[in-house]
Amino acid sequence: MMISLVNSLLKPRSPIIVSSMGRSGSTLCTNAIADAVAKRSFGARGRWLRKATRSDAWNLAEDRLVPNKVHKTHALPSELPDDFNGRVVFVFGLASDAALSVVSCKHRYGDDWISKHFQHLRAVGSFEELGLRDVLRFEEQIDGWTTLTGQDVLALRYDSLWDNVDVLSEFLGFEVKLPEQRPRTLDQYVDPATVAKFRTTYGALDRKIMAMPGCILKRKDSCSNTTPGH
Repeated sequence: MMISLVNSLLKPRSPIIVSSMGRSGSTLCTNAIADAVAKRSFGARGRWLRKATRSDAWNLAEDRLVPNKVHKTHALPSELPDDFNGRVVFVFGLASDAALSVVSCKHRYGDDWISKHFQHLRAVGSFEELGLRDVLRFEEQIDGWTTLTGQDVLALRYDSLWDNVDVLSEFLGFEVKLPEQRPRTLDQYVDPATVAKFRTTYGALDRKIMAMPGCILKRKDSCSNTTPGH
């Protein structure tokens, strides 16, 4: 009831999708954008209404992508509806960092979290294979979203987010404020041997990711990429 009332008060705006390969800043980015949408619509105290301006959309083909909302997903770009008329922000980072973060999350959140995360990312293998190959389809995510045509897409590498906050704001049409940047660190749940193994497994993909621009902008009416930031 409350959400329906809030949505009725909002001016119609295109839906926003925040997609990512998982464990690469999508929650941070989604929350910051949702706060900005709420503030734009309800004023200075709007951030308290974040729940009304964000949702999870783990199945893009079935979930309702509504205006005035920020939809977080890990779905593949091939699942985006043909009639989608909004903006996509894709956040990515080092594949080895994302995979190691999943290892940490297993210890912190348990098997149920792992099961859901693997489902959300359309995994093609088990947790035990995570250190052996790209079971979470990171490369497919990155290649798919950064080359997607016919949509407005802004792809941002995690380490470049703060350098491109102005680009993000311009892309969305309103000011977005990110929280203070903090260095990403591994915790006690990830031992040095596991780190070394994952760095080797994902080494080629990590090098590919670091060779990419940190900011890639694609417009639906253009077939070329632009790199407005770092």
